[in-house]
Amino acid sequence: MALDREWRRRFSNAFDPYRDLTPDECARLYVGRARPPARRIHDALVEGEPARTRIALVGARGSGKSTELRELMHALSKEGSERVPILVDIGEGLPEGASTAAWLPVVAAAIRAAREDWSGAPPQDDPLPQALARIGVANDLLAPLLQAVRVVGPWFGPAGLVAASAAKVGLSWSDAFGRAARAAHEASPPRSALDAVVDAVRAELLALKAAASRDAALLLDGLDKLPSADAVFQALSDAELLYGLPAALVITGPIQLQTDGRSAAWIAPGRFVCEPMYNLPVVDHGGKPKAQGTDVLVELFRRRWEDLGLRPELLPPDLVAQAARWSSGIVREFLHLVRETGREAYRADRERATQADLDQALRDRRHQLEVTMDSERWDILAGVLEGQEPPVERQADLIYQNAVVCYQNDSVWYRPNELLVPFLEARARRRAHDDG
Repeated sequence: MALDREWRRRFSNAFDPYRDLTPDECARLYVGRARPPARRIHDALVEGEPARTRIALVGARGSGKSTELRELMHALSKEGSERVPILVDIGEGLPEGASTAAWLPVVAAAIRAAREDWSGAPPQDDPLPQALARIGVANDLLAPLLQAVRVVGPWFGPAGLVAASAAKVGLSWSDAFGRAARAAHEASPPRSALDAVVDAVRAELLALKAAASRDAALLLDGLDKLPSADAVFQALSDAELLYGLPAALVITGPIQLQTDGRSAAWIAPGRFVCEPMYNLPVVDHGGKPKAQGTDVLVELFRRRWEDLGLRPELLPPDLVAQAARWSSGIVREFLHLVRETGREAYRADRERATQADLDQALRDRRHQLEVTMDSERWDILAGVLEGQEPPVERQADLIYQNAVVCYQNDSVWYRPNELLVPFLEARARRRAHDDG
């Protein structure tokens, strides 16, 4: 029997590489790796002084940082948690060249929503709207932002976890955030105006602590949605403002937040300490499959498939394991390859994927990477394959676009994306033959 449209829709949604798990989905779909980052950060939040706990979870784009943050949210949302978690995406809709001022309004709105959930309406002489107006976010922008953040949540309130769908009420999170972010960015507010917002946010956090009898933990996701590592550092350019807030802060960002010299010298904006999240080790130093990483991705497939309750099983186990290896240990790449392999099968009206289906998915993804290469970059990638060292600084964007990936086994080492390795090996053989 051919796979009907509903079957295909559910399959495509389950393996959508850009779909974030909701915190409650983490209970059944989250797959932990060895020494999971969510657990390590949870311990740091519980053990540390909130006003001094500043953590940056860094890793490749698509490596699973957002999922770790949602697992952390899930853990902190349990009864008896020692922190009130407030999770918000600060990367959505940021204008080009944005600094901390652009995403500060959405953080303020999320804190206000959480505080109201715990303790009711704000004071009559409310300082927060006045402070936000000073940085360009007047009430006509603040009101829809507050409405949107209350709907998309989530945060942990007296009634439990709140996470509704903005689509149900016709709200656009990106529009509300984007308008407020652009207004604050274009206003170029002076330091005194930013200080006033931070003071109002501090008052909100203290009111939240008084009502909840615990400090807040701000979980700020999405900075690596920005187009470059330099844009991420620009977005954190005024993050020092937030250092003294009475709440722990966790952000996600690209691996360059750790490898950049400013972080190594402990002068990264906002004094964030980097918590690295390396790619899952799906290959060893010689490029052979490594079970430590592939097993995690195979288990991820199994959980999502069983959660769907769909039959028949579209991808046989050997294809799932191959997709795990070719993903270079990047969760988003793995999900993309699984979904595209499945699509190749049901487009041909087959209920079981074949090797040819996976090969086509690999070929399409490989071409997407290859089209960004030139001779100089191929030479750099060849050097990475041979020496297992990172590319030179002027080509650091090869890491940002996942053409070069970073593993951790007995040491930290680098390797080109697995999809590019066959061409690099063939290229080396041709050159050796020509030289011979």
